[in-house]
Amino acid sequence: MKRFKPHGVMIVSILAASVLIGLMGAAGNPWVYLVLVFAAGLVMAPFNIALGGWSPQIVEPSMMGRVTAWTDPVLTLGQSVTLGLISLLYPKAISLELIYGVLAAIMAGAFALYAWTLPGLTGRAGRPAAVEEKPFT
Repeated sequence: MKRFKPHGVMIVSILAASVLIGLMGAAGNPWVYLVLVFAAGLVMAPFNIALGGWSPQIVEPSMMGRVTAWTDPVLTLGQSVTLGLISLLYPKAISLELIYGVLAAIMAGAFALYAWTLPGLTGRAGRPAAVEEKPFT
């Protein structure tokens, strides 16, 4: 079985999800929409698996708790703010198509960022490059 590099899996899956989310906003048939949602869920699963398997390799074990302590609240805040804005602005100020379009654009931006930065985090053998640890003072 061929192994895929984590950054490659992440880049491809975020691009595919971006395209599928953009298509969800344009879907006129509920069945087409449901198939697109299912497909987006399928392509996001490899992203989560790659991220979950790769981050312990690039984060120092003693810092893993600090990384989680920052990422979890930030992700939760981002989701809460997004859902709050949607609840205030939809459907009077923004349309459902606009919500999907903005989400697809944000995902495309994440794809561009990942495609630009993640390959540089891997060494020649596909393992993460050494991260220099600086002591706290």
